[in-house]
Amino acid sequence: MIDSKVSVTVPSTVNVGQQASQIMVDAVVDQTLQTLSELFGGATAIPAKGAYVAEDGTLIKEDVIVVEALCERQDAHFRADEVMDLGAQICEVMTQECVLVQIDGIAHFCDLSHRSPGLCGTLPMPAKK
Repeated sequence: MIDSKVSVTVPSTVNVGQQASQIMVDAVVDQTLQTLSELFGGATAIPAKGAYVAEDGTLIKEDVIVVEALCERQDAHFRADEVMDLGAQICEVMTQECVLVQIDGIAHFCDLSHRSPGLCGTLPMPAKK
């Protein structure tokens, strides 16, 4: 039974507020679609607007892409570490303070501390451009 949702929010900025190249954003979205599809059988990318307050107090507004996958609850929780690792990879590649990952409506703000290199064969994110 499909009773769970996992999502990863891909930012469009790097270095806290600088616009990322469209090539970089597209590559990260494609890798996120690939990884979530491998983990859960499919994924959808949804454009959205996002905002957050940076560590220095600045309000950062940006276009984001929410990549989500529907799955069975046991799969979402069994593979949570891999999804958190994906969030940390995005954080590293896009020089973010954190990246939002949601599992069953529970928000997780992934940063580099969630990085687990080589976890279950997940592909590395594309290099920074």
